[in-house]
Amino acid sequence: MNIISAFAQAMSDKDLVLPLKDGTGAALNVLLVEDEKSQAMLIAALLGHYGHKVHTAGTGEQAVDMFRQIKPDLVLMDVILPGIDGYEATKAIRAEHKEWVPIIFLTGLSEKADRLYALKVGGDDFFAKPVDPAMLLAKMNVMSRIHAMQKQLNQYVAVHEEDDELAAYVMERYLNASQQDPRVEYSILSASHHFSGDAICVAKTPDGGLNVMMVDAMGHGLPAAINVLPAIQAFYAMSKKGKPLEILVPEINDKVRELSPSGRFLAGTFLHLNHLNSELTGWIGGTPKIYLYCAGEIQSFSSGNLSLGILASNKLDLKFFSAPWSDKSMLVTCTDGVLESQGPDGHDLGENWVCDVIQTFGNTLDKAVFDRVWKESLAGNKPHDDASILIINQNLVKLAP
Repeated sequence: MNIISAFAQAMSDKDLVLPLKDGTGAALNVLLVEDEKSQAMLIAALLGHYGHKVHTAGTGEQAVDMFRQIKPDLVLMDVILPGIDGYEATKAIRAEHKEWVPIIFLTGLSEKADRLYALKVGGDDFFAKPVDPAMLLAKMNVMSRIHAMQKQLNQYVAVHEEDDELAAYVMERYLNASQQDPRVEYSILSASHHFSGDAICVAKTPDGGLNVMMVDAMGHGLPAAINVLPAIQAFYAMSKKGKPLEILVPEINDKVRELSPSGRFLAGTFLHLNHLNSELTGWIGGTPKIYLYCAGEIQSFSSGNLSLGILASNKLDLKFFSAPWSDKSMLVTCTDGVLESQGPDGHDLGENWVCDVIQTFGNTLDKAVFDRVWKESLAGNKPHDDASILIINQNLVKLAP
């Protein structure tokens, strides 16, 4: 049977009809790159008979230009073409267009190396010339199903991105309420997902003092980020009223318990500098140690409380701490994503690493220095969790009472 007869038989074979309306496939916008006009006409007629729209190009340069114009769903690419060949045309298309479009090579080359090269330059599949109509239609069926799934995925991604933009806007509004203070530096060093479950907030109190909150939600991504919102809102509201930590912390604990989903807790650190700058008070629940540095000495405070939202405050024995605070004092703390990030040896950096950084840089330590040293210590490894740093350095500025 010659190729014309084979194509004629394929067009009359009802078993090969593409299912365009039952949801398993779709008509495709096809770019056919073939310099032999008779072959191009036959393939175009066959695909057109089954509902596809076919555009033809006879050279590699035409293929690249037409790809820009018609934005096809599928490319059938000959290898040997006038001008640039199919390999070079495929490279140009892949370099210029980031969206994935399947490219199937039509090749008369039989060498394994040629076919491997076709895949290397960006081809997704190939089959040999002369074209087998039944095989061509079978692969078109496959590509049609993939195209339908890709379209659904793109729609899902578009909706997901729109949701992310809205969520990012809301989170930004909440976090932008954080007030500036020249003593306080903080940074979300890394988010394991698009959103971070870490949040750091600063608020001045009516008596001239300063409140700082660092929270770390369970989990990752948008659910974790949403889980910190009740704590942020309550923190700003109560700081504005001048509530002491002894009232602020249990109120936020109960708010988190009331509004967060079951099993979603917040580790947190709350700090207060009084208006005389002579004393630091704090509360730590489930977050890493706080380090106080002064005149070359490091003092640490560990968590003595449960994370926020686990138990009602009337069932808790909340433990607070206090420490002297002077114009030479510096406080450093972080979320556990910093401590649990791993260096090139595969081990967690841990608490000793933080102490070494503080001892090395002393009062010259700031968030930029910490970020640089942290990334150098990771040596290219990616942290598995959200990671944040908080530094309060009284030595940076002496504020008038």
